Amino acid sequence: MEGNIAITVFAWVLLTFAGAVTLFGAAVFTAAQCQLSVNLATAGVFFVLGTPELVHVSSELAKGNINIHVLTSIAVFGTVWLGCAIEGGLLLALFATAKLVEDKLTKKAQGDLRALWNSVPKTATTVELFPDNTPDLASQQKVDAKSVPTGSYALVRAGEQVPLDGEVVYGTAWVTVEHITGEAMPIDKTIGDEVPAGAQNQDGVLVVRTTCSYDDSTPARIARLTADAQKSRPRMQSLLDKFGDTYSRVVLLFTAIVLLVGILMGHPLTGSGGVAYRAFAFLSAAAPCALMMTTITYVAAIGACAQRGVLIRGGLTLDTLVACKTMALDKTGTITTGVMKCSSIVPIEGSKGKACPPADDVESLAIAVALERHSLHPIARAVVASSEGLELPRIQVEDFKTEHGKGVKGIVTLPDAAPLNVRLGSLSYVSEVLTPGEMELAKERVKCSAVKITAALVATEVDRPDKRRVRLFRFEDQLRERSRAAISELQNPPWAKEGMDLVMLTGDNHASAMRVSEQLGFHEFQVKAGLSPEAKQGMIAELQKKGGVVMVGDGINDAPALAAADVGIAMASTPSDAAASAADILLLHKDTAGITVLPFVMKIAAITHRIVKQNIAIAAISVVGTCSAALLGIIPLWLTVLLHEGSTLLVAANSMRLLLPEIGRREVVRLGLIVAVAGTAWYTGAMAFCWKTMRSLSNLEMVQSAYAGLLAGVLHTLTGPDHLAALAPLTIGRTRGQSALFGGLWGCGHNTGQILFGAVFLLLRDRLNFNLDFIGQFSQALVGITLLLIGFFGFKEAADVGRRARGEHGVGHGDGGHGHSHGPVMTGDANDGFAVGTYVTGVIHGLQPDALLVLLPALALPSNAAAAYLATFLVGTVVAMASYTFFIGVSSSAISRHNPNFVKRISQGSALIAVLVGISLLIGAATGIDILGGGH
Repeated sequence: MEGNIAITVFAWVLLTFAGAVTLFGAAVFTAAQCQLSVNLATAGVFFVLGTPELVHVSSELAKGNINIHVLTSIAVFGTVWLGCAIEGGLLLALFATAKLVEDKLTKKAQGDLRALWNSVPKTATTVELFPDNTPDLASQQKVDAKSVPTGSYALVRAGEQVPLDGEVVYGTAWVTVEHITGEAMPIDKTIGDEVPAGAQNQDGVLVVRTTCSYDDSTPARIARLTADAQKSRPRMQSLLDKFGDTYSRVVLLFTAIVLLVGILMGHPLTGSGGVAYRAFAFLSAAAPCALMMTTITYVAAIGACAQRGVLIRGGLTLDTLVACKTMALDKTGTITTGVMKCSSIVPIEGSKGKACPPADDVESLAIAVALERHSLHPIARAVVASSEGLELPRIQVEDFKTEHGKGVKGIVTLPDAAPLNVRLGSLSYVSEVLTPGEMELAKERVKCSAVKITAALVATEVDRPDKRRVRLFRFEDQLRERSRAAISELQNPPWAKEGMDLVMLTGDNHASAMRVSEQLGFHEFQVKAGLSPEAKQGMIAELQKKGGVVMVGDGINDAPALAAADVGIAMASTPSDAAASAADILLLHKDTAGITVLPFVMKIAAITHRIVKQNIAIAAISVVGTCSAALLGIIPLWLTVLLHEGSTLLVAANSMRLLLPEIGRREVVRLGLIVAVAGTAWYTGAMAFCWKTMRSLSNLEMVQSAYAGLLAGVLHTLTGPDHLAALAPLTIGRTRGQSALFGGLWGCGHNTGQILFGAVFLLLRDRLNFNLDFIGQFSQALVGITLLLIGFFGFKEAADVGRRARGEHGVGHGDGGHGHSHGPVMTGDANDGFAVGTYVTGVIHGLQPDALLVLLPALALPSNAAAAYLATFLVGTVVAMASYTFFIGVSSSAISRHNPNFVKRISQGSALIAVLVGISLLIGAATGIDILGGGH
């Protein structure tokens, strides 16, 4: 029942009814009816909300744990002893409501990662490929995506989604990965590119060779990594776990001191202003619930980042990130896109020439494109990409050959021109057809250039070797869009007083690095070029001498530096990328936003740190202020809990500010106001209707008689100490269902005995001369004998508890579907015999003269009212006794899961009490002392 919204609402309805009867019931009901109504409503709250709390606390106590739940539960159940049970019911309702809200906020903080699963198609279209890698459409089959083995080929048409992670082996298309990064910007994917599951194909047809199973796809790994990160414990959570039990024991010790000092100073022990009342209020206020809720801030931050394609390994990473003041950035693939593009073409033959953009030398570009069009090499793709948007002449290619690792060659023919013998590739590859002068000039151009990658093209007329064209193609890595804006925001953040000290670490030459740094506004001292992976790692160690360092990289060569840094941030397309294993944070934006996401990450870390400090302040003020007011008796227990739980919810709501930008602050406030107004109106109307209905019913004599009968049945059960002595041995150590069953069965027998005794007395009172004193003594002796029998069987059951717990471990019982049996589970004749014995002892127990006291009022009522009185009396007795034993069974069942021997001792103790009470009754019957008289 714990955490059930309907149960919590029902409990609030009962409390509202009890409060209304307390305040206004005198105008409608009699005093007895008012008291009964309040008691029944309060008992209902304790039943629906107190039962799971009792189970939980019993389990904790059995394990020897003294934690927050134990502290608050002592305060709750202590109110019954203080005579303030309705306040205890209110505390339970407040605790349950707060837990529901906290659970809701926690789930919201974790983010809706299930949406990732919903974005992935459940089916896949598999195909076979022809030798030229084109799909055989006749072989396509639609199958369950979970059944597709790794290495299969999946066909993805325009408008469809990629079912599994894979590599494109056929086709070109624009795809979006909005479900991972949150960005709708399409990405060009072609042969050799990786695509994650769930990617949306915008145009074209792709064939993808699957590289992992459905359960290991990118969305699945993101969900798992995020869930693991949210479970990881930041420093504060580890500290709370370490000192939590010690803190709880200190609070209990201080509570005992408060009780002792208060008594010594002459203050009353009980009552609404007594020492015990204040001590229980202190227990509730001192529980560090708000402080424990502070860690939800990290959960919210990790969930918010995951929805933006940023995976953080845990709250500890966020703590460390805030403390770092230096950020080292890799250049290629991080600041730049890592994709080459032809930036200029330099003529070599005849003179030094002048570099020009590709659009100004269309013929040379067209020759290169004609040779590279069908190649998968990155340089070939860069050449083809440079021709986009240009009108190139139609060129015929013959005798085409590829020499892997070197270049391509062939014979090309331009319109209205002689055929050309062309070679395109590395400088060493084309050196065979270059003159010494051209070779020296090309080397000089390459050496002076800030560009790292070049390719040479030599085109010679087939019939006239002296007519030639020699070109040097320069390729540059492209700066990511908005990179400069991101760098500027990191250096001058609006969310912090001081910015990050930025350093660029790259393996490229100094000239190439400086060309990029000038575009970003870096100074020369911020650039470290020509670094090997080991040198990058050493540079990180050097920077760490000044404080914490964040390293941002993308390739496997960055892995040593990422691992050495205080926080490693990897640019990745999927969580399985090589650099991901060494990183603390993954930015799944390698193909889109890149480092432009870094300001968002740093901002989230700073805001998280700020909110955590705010929450600690709220929690500390709440605990100190509420504890002080509770000890001084300034505020009642219910208000103490309200302030305590209110501060906990305030901490949770404050943490949710990390998610509000995604929802919209105004929309949240507006929706909250609408819900509050509508809920208040509905609740007020419902209670007004119920009140009017109850007031009308209360005037009926039959309803009044039913109230009286129910009150008599419940009070008759709860005020008899012999009842507790009889019921406890029957139920301790049993399952909850068995306990309630035997309690109700014993109550039925008790009612049977009372009715039999009353009927016999009424029928024979005029014919026989009854000596009620003698009958009372005889009945008392019978009750004593039944208690001795119950005690005997109780000892026998206690002796079997340990053996049953060991022998039946792992055997489920029917009381709740648990995997273990925690009490005696009887079957067959033994079960039937025990049930008959329970009923018979209940009958004998009911054969007492005091039965007349509770049944005689029915004789003075009209027949319908008398029937209502008797019926509700019987129901009240059975329900009260079943509830009695149910709570006993709940506690003993919970404790037995962790400490069966403890249950055995309790069972022996209850059996001993039954025997002692039975002996007392027999002695009283023999000496003429009416022991039961005061009990009923």
